[in-house]
Amino acid sequence: MFGHELVEQPIKWLPQHAKPGYKKDMDRSSQLGKALHDWRKAEFSQRYPDQHDSIWIGDWIVLGNLIIDDIIYLANCNKLLNQQDFIQLVDWEERGYYTSELLPIIHQIFPPAVPPSAQPSTPVQSNTVFQPCTKKCGNCKKHGHNELSPEWSY
Repeated sequence: MFGHELVEQPIKWLPQHAKPGYKKDMDRSSQLGKALHDWRKAEFSQRYPDQHDSIWIGDWIVLGNLIIDDIIYLANCNKLLNQQDFIQLVDWEERGYYTSELLPIIHQIFPPAVPPSAQPSTPVQSNTVFQPCTKKCGNCKKHGHNELSPEWSY
């Protein structure tokens, strides 16, 4: 019982542990990592101008390395499509405050995929004539006379 070694369990909320074998685009991932590190340095110098020479505080206080790793993972998986996704998926206390600054950086390197429903489709030529859908009367089983009139609409 006491002779077994304990294995450290990964933290469950970190997305990189969710799928350890995900396919990572190394070029864009390193480009995004560099862009996030540059943003972090600029934000740190703006937010803490008197702490540049401190041995106790670094730019990691603004945006930690693990959070950068999470953002890179989520960008690779194309999960950060909008502000709501960023706020929901990134586990960072200041995510709501910096979402509008970080999403353009992320989308510049990992552009969001266009969903198939948003892509324009070419209309199909057909000779079929579609009739407007009308409800059938429950009593006489005929169409057209039981539609809601404007004063009945909810």
